[in-house]
Amino acid sequence: MNATNYQKVRLWSGIFSIGTNLGLICAFALFFWSADAAILAKFSPQIWLVLPVLAFLALGFFFDVLSGHAAETALGRTKQGFGAWLRDWISVSIRGATALYVALLFLGFARFWSDETKAILLVFAAIFALVLTNALPLYLPRSWRANSEKLREYEFKVREELRDLQIPTRASVVWIAAEDETSVNGALAPLGRAQIWLSTNVARHLEPRQTALLVARDFYFRRTKKQILNAAICVLWLLFGLGVSLFLLPAKSVESAATTGAAWMSFWCFAALFVWPHLNRAQMAGADRFLLSHASPEEIAALLRRVQELNGTDTQLSRAKSAVFHPIPSLESRLSRLEKTP
Repeated sequence: MNATNYQKVRLWSGIFSIGTNLGLICAFALFFWSADAAILAKFSPQIWLVLPVLAFLALGFFFDVLSGHAAETALGRTKQGFGAWLRDWISVSIRGATALYVALLFLGFARFWSDETKAILLVFAAIFALVLTNALPLYLPRSWRANSEKLREYEFKVREELRDLQIPTRASVVWIAAEDETSVNGALAPLGRAQIWLSTNVARHLEPRQTALLVARDFYFRRTKKQILNAAICVLWLLFGLGVSLFLLPAKSVESAATTGAAWMSFWCFAALFVWPHLNRAQMAGADRFLLSHASPEEIAALLRRVQELNGTDTQLSRAKSAVFHPIPSLESRLSRLEKTP
């Protein structure tokens, strides 16, 4: 299967998953809104709100096992066994289910508090979002981390290349065991102390010079403070959505307030897919151009082609597809912009 067809499978899997998730939370919102008070009185809101969590876990497992394991295995992109995949899925799902349950309780009970208390909650929500973004490295499961003599040797070579590129090298490197066969992934911690996350496939498939260039590219976002801008946009988007949920949405009970609020937040986050990609594509192009100060256009083009080949990303996209769901431009678009850069 070529990259285009592979991405079509992933795209439509994602669209179908988003659609069914939106339908599921709307169904719960309608159920609790129309439910008789006597029925709701049989159990406390804390018990009723377990139902949506269990439903999302069941639906999530169905989609994840098909698109996240079966499809990847069938395409030969992973050799991870089902047992190992299931352990990872349970580890992530427990955290996700806990967060969803706490969020539902918050949306349900806070709806009936005073306006002054709600305003204070919004301030704390903003602080919590910033702290959580800054603390993301702490939540990386240690079972996913990898270390070996070969990785340390590779890391040393990457640091030498970074010094040649005049990129700060005090950032610690965290290796994450890759369960798939080819995908290369990496990132810098969004905020706070610089920490570089790299999948072990990076050391398998890329030369130290190529990895150093990709790390340098990510440093562009820190140097230009774009990560701070992106975090601010996320927090403001979150606060607006929460404000509408807490102050404007109607509610008949804690259960209806929780699920109606969750449905609204789901649609509000879905709307972001039509807004944020435009901003992100511009930033991606800027990061690609930044590399021109460290390498030749030919070397950068070869690196982008290599990453596209390994990750199976799109080589080209229609304008309609580029408008949504594709914050990362296609390879053809990225190379075209590099050629037009003076």
